[in-house]
Amino acid sequence: MNIIDKSLKYGVTVAVGVIFILMFGIMALLRVPIQLTPEISQPELSIRTLWPGASPEEVEREIVDKQEEQLESLVGLVEMESDAQTGRSEIYLRFQVGTNLQEALVRTANALQQVSDYPEDSDEPTIKTTNVSDRPIAWFVLQPLPGMEDKIDVYKYRDFAENFIQTRFLRVPGVSDSDVYGGSPAELQVIFDPYALAERGITVTMLREKLRKQNRNVSGGDLDEGKRRYIVRTVGEFKSEDDVRNIILTNIGGRPVYVKDVAEVKVSHDELRDYVRHNGLPGISINARREIGSNILEVMAEIKKTAADLNKNLLNPKGMQLVQTADKTEYIVRSIDMVQANLIFGGTLAVVILMVFLRSVYSTLVVAIAIPISVIGSFIIVTLMGRTINVIMLAGMAFAVGMVVDASIIVLENIHRHHKMGQDAKTAAYLGAKEVWGAILASTLTTLAVFIPIMFIQQEVGQLFQDIAVAISASVTLSMIVSILVIPPLANKLMHLEDRNLARRNETYKAPTHHFGLGWIGRGFSRLTVNFVDQLSRYRVLQGVVILSLTIPPAVLAYLMLPKTEYLPEGDQNVIIGFMTPPQGYNVAEMTRIGDQMEQHYKPYWESAPGSPEEQALMGPAVRNFLFIGSRGRLFAVVKAKDPERAKELIPVLEDQFDKVPGMISFTRQLSLFSRGLSGSRGIDLNFMGPDLVKLTDIARDSFYKIKEILPGSRISPNPGIELGQPQIKIKPRIKQLTELQMTSDDLGYAVAALSDGVYADEVFLDPEKVNLPYLPREGIDLVLINRFQQQQRTQDIENTMVHTPGGRTVPLKHIAEVIQTVSTEKIRHFERQRAVTLEISPPNNIALEEAIDIVIDKIIRPLENDQTLGGDYKFDLSGNADKLEETRDAMKGNFLLAVFITYLLLATLFQHWGYPLIIMLSVPMAAVGGVFGLAFLNLFVRQPLDVLTMLGFIILVGVVVNNAILIVYQALANVREGGMSPQEAVLDSVRTRIRPIFMSTLTSIFGLLPLVAMPGAGSEIYRGIGVVILSGLLFSTIFTLFLIPALLDMSFHIGGSGSPPLPPVPGKKDPLPGVQPEPVGAGTQIHSP
Repeated sequence: MNIIDKSLKYGVTVAVGVIFILMFGIMALLRVPIQLTPEISQPELSIRTLWPGASPEEVEREIVDKQEEQLESLVGLVEMESDAQTGRSEIYLRFQVGTNLQEALVRTANALQQVSDYPEDSDEPTIKTTNVSDRPIAWFVLQPLPGMEDKIDVYKYRDFAENFIQTRFLRVPGVSDSDVYGGSPAELQVIFDPYALAERGITVTMLREKLRKQNRNVSGGDLDEGKRRYIVRTVGEFKSEDDVRNIILTNIGGRPVYVKDVAEVKVSHDELRDYVRHNGLPGISINARREIGSNILEVMAEIKKTAADLNKNLLNPKGMQLVQTADKTEYIVRSIDMVQANLIFGGTLAVVILMVFLRSVYSTLVVAIAIPISVIGSFIIVTLMGRTINVIMLAGMAFAVGMVVDASIIVLENIHRHHKMGQDAKTAAYLGAKEVWGAILASTLTTLAVFIPIMFIQQEVGQLFQDIAVAISASVTLSMIVSILVIPPLANKLMHLEDRNLARRNETYKAPTHHFGLGWIGRGFSRLTVNFVDQLSRYRVLQGVVILSLTIPPAVLAYLMLPKTEYLPEGDQNVIIGFMTPPQGYNVAEMTRIGDQMEQHYKPYWESAPGSPEEQALMGPAVRNFLFIGSRGRLFAVVKAKDPERAKELIPVLEDQFDKVPGMISFTRQLSLFSRGLSGSRGIDLNFMGPDLVKLTDIARDSFYKIKEILPGSRISPNPGIELGQPQIKIKPRIKQLTELQMTSDDLGYAVAALSDGVYADEVFLDPEKVNLPYLPREGIDLVLINRFQQQQRTQDIENTMVHTPGGRTVPLKHIAEVIQTVSTEKIRHFERQRAVTLEISPPNNIALEEAIDIVIDKIIRPLENDQTLGGDYKFDLSGNADKLEETRDAMKGNFLLAVFITYLLLATLFQHWGYPLIIMLSVPMAAVGGVFGLAFLNLFVRQPLDVLTMLGFIILVGVVVNNAILIVYQALANVREGGMSPQEAVLDSVRTRIRPIFMSTLTSIFGLLPLVAMPGAGSEIYRGIGVVILSGLLFSTIFTLFLIPALLDMSFHIGGSGSPPLPPVPGKKDPLPGVQPEPVGAGTQIHSP
């Protein structure tokens, strides 16, 4: 080929090109963003609407139903869920992969604008984008300094945290959002005496209206006088507590009635609704989320710098500190360091294998140079394609380490063969590269072709696959270029050097005589293989037996042995989450009491040092962070071990104590890498849908206990619950009586709310210098009305609560409303606009997700359908990772078959023949058997399920294992056409001449992969499955290909006659160099086994 000739003539140009690739590759490496996994963009939006004090039923009716009606027709919407809780609603929208999130955001906002009749005192809905990549990367806790616990009530610093800490985090480059949990916001409380109001003929509604009207600034326009223009304003906004106290509510007998006459006015804090404690201390939790595409390591460094500055200059002087409780970069650094070490170790092993075979430092260096050029150069392509450096990307490059030397091995081996046949160095370099160019092109294109279907997988895992596809494709493509343009001139130079120093080379680099017996083993195996192939060609019956036994049984066996599938690996992060769902109706005080008990039990864990006698006495490892969060309806414990490698041991420690709390439904697991849900990547969301909450709850409760029986060891979290146990007092107005008393239902509702829990009246902007508070927020605080005798009330006293009417009368509540005590739910859940109760199921580790889904369908769903419990208005739906697994599994099956078909068509094009590619493709079933065997063998030592990432290994195998078959078929066809050999001789010679490069390339690939499979560590669970499938599949296929492919090829020659088969147009042996005549193919062939 002309390009090979030019590379030999212009060696300096080639060297400069290599330097450019390495230089720009390193520059790209330093600029590419770093993160744990690729960006998984499942377009999702969440919509939150606050309506303080409203019940779940009211929120559902007045907000959720109206919003869902407008949202259900959004373009690209896949799934819609919602929760209506006391005081707020959440709607979650999931769109098709590939949907433009900004366009979806605009459409969603436009749809919400169609809802015009929101409740008067509800807030505007807020829309946020959510996806797996949008998880917080850092968590901090604001807590008192040691010794200041009794002097500072940190819960009163929520506004401070929002205005100073959250704001500073949001200013950090690369931070997209930040949330604050815990603490109580400041508020201006008007604590009224209902009897004093009644005596003066003032209703609660009148009190609110008076305060609102006085708390106003009104523009009076402007006034011109001379050269000046004066702005006129009436300033009435409250600036202090005294401003409120001195408001005149009414006049009685000519004497004014002030607010201070009927109420106490003070600036205080709202009741505690989120209970946060860290390592035994109260706190306020603050997180930070990064912008998509930013470098997580750089963002985290800036966040830590900001936190340190806040501690030094703001918080420590006030007796507080920010303590970091979660740092996502810790696991990222450990994982990337691990895969980098595996990549380097694998590359080193590959070079050692080359040295064993080549027995020459020079030759080894010639081939090994392909590794740094291909791997470093691939970062240029990674940058151009907008990808990031992550564990999966680096794992793909580690997979490619053994592959990138394959083409160089084949070229160098052929160059040396020609050189030993008597050709001079330059001619040998030209002919050696030119002769195998077609085979290298074919093997490279087949490796790349299998990734074409992967690039079009629309599910979220397709975004994970694309990084592996880019890494391997870039590396293998560069390795092909290196083998054709770099190896020939480099081999030419080194052969000249060896020729000039022949004597010294023989003394210095001559291989050891025995090589620990490897040379004898290699020569023996080569002779045995060639002799067996020779026997196969002589006995057609034996040939047929070998062909049948190495094609059909492996395919059937691989199908039968294939284990049940999982979705995505869980990961091994140093974060354990314990979740408890208490009986409905538990208040924050009860949750706090439970939290205190938990805290006392686990206190020795964070006080113990790793390896200490105190730790030895515990049930698990020492704890670094124990974060406990309690609120209405839930309790969370987020725990990190001091030794990250022992984090998983904390799961039974938490489970043991959580299960002892009466009435609690607990759920403990390690934080998943790829899923936000409680049940992680192994979660099944079983949704029961229907109109009646009572019946839905009954179905969910029966299913909950039955799943516990059929899936022992599984963890189930009901959402919202399996009991309607939320105590509720319904006050039903008597319209006739209200009308007679000049009242409306709204007046009654507001009065009851004020008398029971307190109500919002207005917003005030006080002067910080006139208020005795640690901090007053700039954006204003709520003005609330609170009953002075609120804490003295009992539920049975509510009906006797005295309500003052506009007409001046005071009547008991039971005279104007019916008071009913009942039970309901604290949350109403919708799935696709229907009321739903969801069971979030996490099966035990010994049951695969696919198997668990089948069990749930067969043992839970089918009986409910058979007895007609489900049917009509009552339905079920499997969502979460259950439906994702089914979609992805179907896509993977289709893409595997498509990869096989594309590879076949590509080979047919290259060989210009329909039959020979079919022979090559028959090496795939044996590789599949090897992959399944390898997976089963690995599970003897460490759990490695067949997740969808592991499935990718089988697709990659299709493009890899055919390479050895291509070499044999290609060489045999060349021997018939170019060398004039008989078909039988051609097949034997192809095996004889190609067995050494086949084993060299196979062993370098295997040993390059070995560290990824054999070395456990952070992040290894992500790529270990792919590695073992490729490694074992390649090993099995290589061994049996040496017998199967020659037998098939010889039989095809026998059936089709011995005419010269067509060859790809790319190679050929015409005009190698001016004045040089090529030797016959196979002439002078020698076997150089180690």
